[in-house]
Amino acid sequence: MVMERTPYNKEAPSRSELTVTGHKISREEMAKAFVDAGFACAFQDCRGRYKSTGTFTKYTNEAEDGFDTCEWLIQQPWCNGKIGTMGLSYAAHVQMAMACLNPPGLATMVMDSGGFSSAYECGIRTGGAFELKQATWLIAKR
Repeated sequence: MVMERTPYNKEAPSRSELTVTGHKISREEMAKAFVDAGFACAFQDCRGRYKSTGTFTKYTNEAEDGFDTCEWLIQQPWCNGKIGTMGLSYAAHVQMAMACLNPPGLATMVMDSGGFSSAYECGIRTGGAFELKQATWLIAKR
């Protein structure tokens, strides 16, 4: 079972998967490739994004929503009980948040550009100055 939770529109072409000619691979093409290789596949919009209901607040619900999705997926007859996740940028962050809760069935994660090597230099602190945009999850919890 391969799953991607994304804020970038589950119906849009992949932001990271390209053919050698530069063609952006559609979600349908990705799903077909996974299914042809013997995997079930699920793409999900994060809460409040595109066709997902609710309100999107950066980072706030990702761990629990991912956990709930895993819990639902492993109960489906077409899932073998093992889930691999994938995603680029924020879609990698949602995997890390979800993994903190040890969701049922999580077997592997492929995270593309979801982390950074130095929080001091980029991501949270640019040259040491705290980036307020990274505090939205904290403000939302108040």
